[in-house]
Amino acid sequence: PIWQENGVSFHALEKLPPLTSAEYDPAKGNGTALHKAIIEGYRLALEYAAQIKNDTGIQPEIDIIVLSDGQNNHAPQSPKPVKDLIQGSKPELVRFIYFFFQTNSDEELIQHPELRPDKLALDMGFDKENTMAFAQKDGESDADLKKRFRRMLRVMSKVSASKGTSAVQAAAAVQATGESII
Repeated sequence: PIWQENGVSFHALEKLPPLTSAEYDPAKGNGTALHKAIIEGYRLALEYAAQIKNDTGIQPEIDIIVLSDGQNNHAPQSPKPVKDLIQGSKPELVRFIYFFFQTNSDEELIQHPELRPDKLALDMGFDKENTMAFAQKDGESDADLKKRFRRMLRVMSKVSASKGTSAVQAAAAVQATGESII
């Protein structure tokens, strides 16, 4: 993990340092290691949950929330290890949520359906109900996109806080307040 400090890999979002070219530079081969990140994040989350259970006697629930703007381009190339991991986990203890930031145009997605966010998520074993795509709308300003992104984070928070609630259900709950998330 790029932000591991003193053996701790979990940090509040506001305390994460900026992502720089030292950590992410496609020209140097530092692209999207999506499959590896999911597998490693799962391993670290399980270790942390075991530590909490050992310290408190309480088994925490784990949410693996994946935010991605692209497809995997590092080993392992096949989504099978991620799919096996997701399908082999205990759903009552671990929930996988996938938010995809669509950076491909609709035309590109028509020409290359293998890049569709829903296909990528399903190939990795994510439940359709816990998968959500997020794309900038035609004519949408950067400020409006940022507002919509913050609303989407509220959806993610509702999903994470509500056992048994899917991303689709949480999105409906946010929309019921009169806000648009998509």
